[in-house]
Parts: sequence; structure tokens; C-alpha cells
Amino acid sequence: MSLSLLLPGPVCALLSLLLAVGTGVLGIGLGERLLEWLGVRTASDGERVALAGGLGLGALSYGFLALGLVGLLRPVFIWMMLGLAAILAWPQAQRQQHVPRRGSH
Repeated sequence: MSLSLLLPGPVCALLSLLLAVGTGVLGIGLGERLLEWLGVRTASDGERVALAGGLGLGALSYGFLALGLVGLLRPVFIWMMLGLAAILAWPQAQRQQHVPRRGSH
């Protein structure tokens, strides 16, 4: 049964937006961790976020592809993969809160 049949339209739209933002944040956090592991340095914070987003979302998409290729594209395995990605991305989110910004004293 579709979620749009159970909930009003604005609620479904809000949930879709929340899912999209959450996926983007998870991708950026995972990408930040991968950039750290690879030892990549960037010229600016914007460049780092762009690279991290692309790398993290790419890693997530290859993970989903791998699950599908081995026949495990089922909700339990999808949640396990998302949980693992969140665990890997969590230290990066904690670290970003404590990084002093340039120009601030």
C-alpha cells in the first residue's frame, strides 16, 4: 500500500523532503569520512562539501547496487546499510561542530 493513500498530501510532501535532506546529510557525512581516510585536502569548505557529497552519495548508490546484485535489496538489509553509513558518518558530524571557522575569534 502506498504511503500517499494513508497520509494527506502535505504530510507526504514533508516526509519526502525530510527523506531527501536526510539522504543528502548522510551522504555528505559519509563522504567527509571517506575524504579523511583518503587524505584529501581542499582549498575551501564549499569545495570540501561538494566533494564529500558526491563521494558519499556515490558510495551509498554503489552499496545499493551491490545489495541488488546479490539479491539482498530488501528493507532489513537497506536499513542495515543505512545504519552502517550513519555510524561511519557520525564522528564527522561531531567533529564539524567543534571546528573553528576562519575569521572567527
